[in-house]
Amino acid sequence: MFIATVPAVGEDTSHLPAFDFTKLSAVNTCPKWGVIRYGHHKTFATKNRAMALEAGESCHQVFSAVRCADLFLYGEQLYGPEIKARAVKHMHRLFDRRLPSGLLDTHRTDGWVTRLTDHNEDERTNLIVSSLYILETTGYVDDPYDKRRTLDKLSEAIIAYVDRYEFGVSLPYVTENFVGIEVPFDLLVTYRTSENTPIRKCRFYGRVDGVHAFRNDLTNPIIEENKTASRINDAWEMSFEMSHQVTGYIASAAANIGHPINMARIRGLSIPQPRMHDGNGVVNITVTRREHQFQQWAEWFMHTADLFFEYIDKPIDSPTYTVACNRYFRPCSFIPLCASPYDEQVAMFNDDMVIDAWSPLDEKSSD
Repeated sequence: MFIATVPAVGEDTSHLPAFDFTKLSAVNTCPKWGVIRYGHHKTFATKNRAMALEAGESCHQVFSAVRCADLFLYGEQLYGPEIKARAVKHMHRLFDRRLPSGLLDTHRTDGWVTRLTDHNEDERTNLIVSSLYILETTGYVDDPYDKRRTLDKLSEAIIAYVDRYEFGVSLPYVTENFVGIEVPFDLLVTYRTSENTPIRKCRFYGRVDGVHAFRNDLTNPIIEENKTASRINDAWEMSFEMSHQVTGYIASAAANIGHPINMARIRGLSIPQPRMHDGNGVVNITVTRREHQFQQWAEWFMHTADLFFEYIDKPIDSPTYTVACNRYFRPCSFIPLCASPYDEQVAMFNDDMVIDAWSPLDEKSSD
């Protein structure tokens, strides 16, 4: 039994254990790493920057702005003249911060609008300049030890992304109380793995990059997910045919809007762009999900959550899956912990590790 629903109005689920895809994936990859890193939010202190993560987060801000630009420039025919104001309001929510005085600092959105509507330039130039403005105001700075993710290379990738984006074709899905750009979800999950196990309640939460609808068919919305990668190839594309992240996000978006969804578009962007500009640096793929795949995702969720619950109170006893010790072509930072005797592991967990918590629902702006 597995049921995921939007909590009833007024229902408080904040006290329940919560899982996002990153946490579930980590526990499934290696329980010890997942339970300690995402259950107890502990890691080893380091001065090294997570450049791939920083670059991806900065680019995702641009991806959101591009979707807002799509609405602003092409949404009127589908949604009416008020859509321009809705797009700008959504930009305020995503990019502008509340000052200590209580006022909203709107300079990022104001600068974006000014550049997007410059009547002295053509539309392509405005889209590129406004997108690069968002990138440049993310606070991202170069690292002298990383020559692949410089601001110049990110800018080159963003220009390629804007040039390949199909403006006016598949617009963000908009209703009276919903704009399909950076869509948070927080579902109540009730499950029971067998008749002999207790019923558990927890949350599945996260954020979908986009919920879209083709302008000639609002009855079949799809989700969009943006991915940045150092290299995009056939293996990268095929990974999304079975990705539990995509399946879970489709199910969650459908629950959010109260409308069935069975399709996702994955927008891949290579950073840096390939030397041969043959279009392989920007890839759009479409995947579908059928009923049995949602069932597979639910079974994966229950299995992984049960594994987490079994070891959350005894993290040092969590199993170690050594196949994950060298994931992403680098040694896992927990190897010194896992390779130590048990009593030393306890001491390292208690004394040497630091708290570093993160949530995909952390708001970066104020309404």
